[in-house]
Amino acid sequence: MFWKDRKKFRKKISAAFPACYRKDVTAVLRRLLPGGLAGLGGGKVWQLSDGETVSLPHRIWSSDALLPGLPLTERQKLIYHCIFTRSSDGYARQRHAEALLERETPEWVMPFILELSQDYVAEILEVLYNGLRERDNREYQAFCRLNWDAFHKGYDRMLSYWAEYYRWYDPRTQKYCKTRYRDYVGWKLYAEVFGCKK
Repeated sequence: MFWKDRKKFRKKISAAFPACYRKDVTAVLRRLLPGGLAGLGGGKVWQLSDGETVSLPHRIWSSDALLPGLPLTERQKLIYHCIFTRSSDGYARQRHAEALLERETPEWVMPFILELSQDYVAEILEVLYNGLRERDNREYQAFCRLNWDAFHKGYDRMLSYWAEYYRWYDPRTQKYCKTRYRDYVGWKLYAEVFGCKK
C-alpha cells in the first residue's frame, strides 16, 4: 500500500481492534515508519464475548520499526505486537508472538493468537504451544466455541499445511521422514491448548 492508501491501511488495522481502543490504535500507527505498506489481504471476522466483531487483515507489509516519540502504554504495546503478528515476515510474526505470550492475554488479543495458530511456519506454532500449554486455557477454549466456524477453518488450514509441508518432514530432526499428524505441533496446539478433539 502506498501513501495514497495510508487512510485505507489505518481503517483496516483499526477494524482489527475493539472500537474503544481506536485512540490507542491511532497512537501506535502514528509511530510506524512511513511508506513500505504493500497491501492487505482479507482476513477472518472474530466475535468478542460482548457481541462486537473484529476483522483481522490476513497480511500486512510494513516495517515493525517505530519512530522515536513518547513511550507506548502497556495497551499500546499489546496493539503494536498484535498488528505485527500479521506481518508478511515470519521472523517478525514470531518475535511479536513471543512478546504477546509474555503476559496474560485479554480476549481482544485472542483472535491474533488464533490466526497465528494456523501458520505454515512450525517454529511459530512451537512458540504458541510452548507459551500456552502450561496455562489455564479455558478462556481460549470458550472463545473458540464462540467462534466455531472461524476456529474450524483455522484448524483445516493448519491441517492442510501439515499435509503440504510436514507430512514427510520432521522440523525437530530436520530430516525427511513420515511425521505423524498427532506428533505435529499444530495438532498438539489445537488439541491440548484450544480443546479441538478431531
